[in-house]
Amino acid sequence: MISERLEPSVSFHSDELSQGYFARLGTVHAGVNARQFCSYVGLGARAFRNGDANFVELTAALSGIEPEVLKFNTVQLQSDGAFSLRGETLDVSTLRRTKVHYCPECLNADAKSSGPSGAGLFRQRWIWQLRPVKVCPIHCMELASIDSRYGVQAYDLAKLIEQSDVDMDTVASSVRRNPGVLQDYVIDRMNGTRANIPWLDGQGISEGVRACEMIGSLFLDGSQAVVKEYTDTDWAAVGDVGFHVCSLGPEAIKDVLHNVKVSSGRKSGRTGPQAVFGYLYNSIKKSVRTGGLGPIVNVVRESIVENFSIGAGEIVFGEVVTKRKVHSVSSLSLAIGINKFRLFGLARTTGLIPQSVDREASNQLVFPVEEAERVIGRIANSIPQNQVARFLGGSTNQVGHLVRNETIKSITPLVEEHRGQLRGNFNRDDLNEFLGVVCNGLPIISSEVDGYVSLSEASRLRTDTSQVFMWLLDGELPKTCLLQGGNRIDHLRFCYLDVVNKIKEFQGCDLCSLTSAASVLGIRRAAIKRLISTENGGPWLIAVKQRETKKVTKSIFFSHTEIEHFQEMYLTPGLIGRMFGINWSIVSRVLKEKSVDTICDPKWVGAEIYRRDEVLSVASDLEAAHPLPKEGRYKRSKEIAKLNLSGKTKK
Repeated sequence: MISERLEPSVSFHSDELSQGYFARLGTVHAGVNARQFCSYVGLGARAFRNGDANFVELTAALSGIEPEVLKFNTVQLQSDGAFSLRGETLDVSTLRRTKVHYCPECLNADAKSSGPSGAGLFRQRWIWQLRPVKVCPIHCMELASIDSRYGVQAYDLAKLIEQSDVDMDTVASSVRRNPGVLQDYVIDRMNGTRANIPWLDGQGISEGVRACEMIGSLFLDGSQAVVKEYTDTDWAAVGDVGFHVCSLGPEAIKDVLHNVKVSSGRKSGRTGPQAVFGYLYNSIKKSVRTGGLGPIVNVVRESIVENFSIGAGEIVFGEVVTKRKVHSVSSLSLAIGINKFRLFGLARTTGLIPQSVDREASNQLVFPVEEAERVIGRIANSIPQNQVARFLGGSTNQVGHLVRNETIKSITPLVEEHRGQLRGNFNRDDLNEFLGVVCNGLPIISSEVDGYVSLSEASRLRTDTSQVFMWLLDGELPKTCLLQGGNRIDHLRFCYLDVVNKIKEFQGCDLCSLTSAASVLGIRRAAIKRLISTENGGPWLIAVKQRETKKVTKSIFFSHTEIEHFQEMYLTPGLIGRMFGINWSIVSRVLKEKSVDTICDPKWVGAEIYRRDEVLSVASDLEAAHPLPKEGRYKRSKEIAKLNLSGKTKK
């Protein structure tokens, strides 16, 4: 083996690959290619190709370069099959082994600068060995490539170009573009510069590059990405997209995977992560058998467990899932024993899944185990509103007041806001807790006591059920008793004087409730609510503001002055009928005949409202409008029937 220092010396550059430098020594000093030079100096081809210790020591002896300097820029095969270069561990997914890449303009610059010693001949840069490097960072042009299936020749760039008849001027006109962010990151890492990206900096370059490329491929091309057809440009594109995600850390990656899962469009409940994540899933599954792909495996595993209905005991990427994190409609139906079709409706009602989701896609949507089991479990232990009155021991109207004022709450949203029949799910435990708060600790009486009234009687004293309960829960009705024990609201007995005093104290003015106002005006409660609305030109009736009634509940109250003012301005058929002693239907007929218009759409309000002055202008017609006697109505109907048949009136 020849190990003497060769003269003249050939300069070694920091951007140069050590195996390529050895090939240059053979060209300069012996005029032979790399394989022949290995034989000339007694170095085995495998030692050269693998960059082992013999290669480093011999090259150092021949060149006079420090062994550590040469070793730093040598591609060295490790015992585990990985490679090291410049202090970083690389694998075949990141290191090129079957093709040699180069920048034609860099090589042209080498040729132009070569001196008598040949020191400028075609330097093989170490960055060209890295698969993520697609573009020359100096000349911003895509790297050219030459196939190299033979180990030694892969590092003899001059020989390869000569054998391939490459026209350097033609190749130098290739596509020009700026390097991508993933390439810049890899080169900086190889130069020992960290980019302060904790998640990527904390793993090997090969692992980080694979993670970026797999995430980018899924993001851009979905689960059906045909990676076998990717060009270098395609890999650069997906790598850059994935880098932008991975540089933000595991949570950003899981957000992307979650969005891919939701937008995958797969409706079958049996569609698993392999179908949704495609290349990403298959790559990780394959790699788990050979040591894994680094931290990305745990991130994807967590994302699968958080986005798919994976039960405890199932295996994901070689690890057993110890605890279920999410449920689908089907899995939750089995867990708590509720029919899946009913459960689907409840899940939409409670917001566990969006209202827009149809039943076919329900199994692809998942929700947290704890929240789902808690919410659905509470619903399973609930009753509808029409059963609450029996449960609490009150009336339907009393329960309606408590619901409207949210003294008791449904655990699912109520339909139709506060209009019409309210429906919901009232949890039995919540109702029992409410009864306990109301009734526990009250003194028990065995029979009725003078001066005490029931809830129904108390709520008719210019107040309502919800207001009475507010005072009771605030401790402002301390003399309240419980008749014969038993936690029921119909067993509550209130001190009459206490209730009257609270009404005077807290209302602060002479008020009437919504029900009382409807009775006075002769229309329904729903019509009163429309009259106080600002819609369609309203309001026509002004409710008392809550601050004026102090602690008055959400119930609606009116001052008697406001009711009197309304009657001075407007009249309803009921009020008109009372004035003239006729039925309201007759009133409506007469006013229609006289073209007296209502102030707003009767269908919207639910009642006919007229201006008082317009009604009084046809008072004589209303006074004369009396219903016909029964016999007269029958005779008149026969005459009308004959008129319709003959076309003339019978004389």
